[in-house]
Amino acid sequence: MQHRKELIEQNASKIRALLPDMDVGIYSAGLNSKQVEQDIVCAGIQSVYKQAHTLGARHLVIIDECHLIPKDGDGMYRTFLKELQEINPRMRVIGLTATPYRTGEGHLCDGDGLFSKVVYETSIAELIHNGYLSPITNRISKTKYDTSSLHIRGGEFIESELQALFTDYSKIKLATDEILATTYDRKSVIIFCCGIAHAAMVSEILGGEVITGETPAKEREQILSEFKDGKTKYLCNCDVLTTGFDAPNTDGVVILRSTMSAGLFVQMVGRGMRTCEGKSDCLLLDFGQNLFRHGPLNAIDYGQAKQVRESGGDPPTKTCPECGEQVFASAKVCYCGHEFPERELKHEIIADQRSEVLVKPEVCLVNNWHWTRHKKIGSPDSLRIRYYLAGNLDTVDEWVCLQHEGFAKKNAVKWWTKHCEDALDNIFDLESEKNQDADIIDAAISWKEQGYVRRPCELMISKEGKYNRIINRRFDSTQRNEIPF
Repeated sequence: MQHRKELIEQNASKIRALLPDMDVGIYSAGLNSKQVEQDIVCAGIQSVYKQAHTLGARHLVIIDECHLIPKDGDGMYRTFLKELQEINPRMRVIGLTATPYRTGEGHLCDGDGLFSKVVYETSIAELIHNGYLSPITNRISKTKYDTSSLHIRGGEFIESELQALFTDYSKIKLATDEILATTYDRKSVIIFCCGIAHAAMVSEILGGEVITGETPAKEREQILSEFKDGKTKYLCNCDVLTTGFDAPNTDGVVILRSTMSAGLFVQMVGRGMRTCEGKSDCLLLDFGQNLFRHGPLNAIDYGQAKQVRESGGDPPTKTCPECGEQVFASAKVCYCGHEFPERELKHEIIADQRSEVLVKPEVCLVNNWHWTRHKKIGSPDSLRIRYYLAGNLDTVDEWVCLQHEGFAKKNAVKWWTKHCEDALDNIFDLESEKNQDADIIDAAISWKEQGYVRRPCELMISKEGKYNRIINRRFDSTQRNEIPF
């Protein structure tokens, strides 16, 4: 399920590439296609929500961009799902989103909404480290917009006031001059504006293209195609390219507007985080103080409803003594390469932490580790591993769910494969029927004590609220003891 025809075509194409032996159909009035017999059907909710009976018995419904579903009410999605479940009561529903929250409503799984729990999640930092997302860097905008006088209605800035602030021509000229100077070495830059008139003014000065909800379909298709092919450098838009737009070549994102929606902000930034050959990172220019308003994208409380105080003040900065550039007060290294002394950071990093794009992970050396059994009422026992570290952190804990089922068990198998691949079959053979009395956790600890499990030499740790999460690890070349098969 998708809510826009561009996403329907895009997802159908990706599924066909991944599953060439499967028959994939499309159901969308906008694409002039109503296929219902295929194994997999990519459908637009607006077209299909009253036609669920034509699809027959379906086992699984996957809803893309599921943060768009209202928490309550009898909208199109619920109408559609209710009819499908009458045909097959055992049907399951999965939602996919990079932003599992709605402005002013909190997490999608809170309360009595459509979704009951998160079954899989990963962090932005982990995806970047593993090469699934592009690294992103941000620079302070010199052009300042004072949002303190803007009023809020329905959880968002009043559109007319926002447009009046950002369409001031003198500010537009300053902002576009800065965009041109800062993105001179970028190839494909998306600019998010706060109105059709605003997008047109910015595009005219930059010499780029503009796309809005009023752009004719054929013209829109040509503009997007030329941008993806690298023929257009600057692409201005107004509420069109915020969700699901796939242009991996995008290496610059400019937010030339303010928003109270944490979800909208991360969706806009996300347009530049797709990976592409020859692309080292994506540059973010935020003119709307959105980073300072919402905080790092991978913060543990990002997107949760919270009181935000608008002010005309700017995030704290300092001047580089080498090049004179303004940088965030917490920056350790300037864009020119100058390294700031440690004493300059201690009193400024807390005040400035909300203006960073991501909470940066820390790499720690591992001095030792200790394995114990962890008991929790109502759940199977797990293996608790405490790492003793060198650096700012003393210890960090990790739980390996060897005796659990489902997703937790799959993660435990992956963990064991990394640390003791040769012994994988042996350790999990303890769960076979002929070994019902054996204890897999005791066996795992025994193997570790005999030196058959390799210990990581470094951990990459992400700070998520009051918790520390291990997102990656590195092993040295030291060989573990030979395993006695």
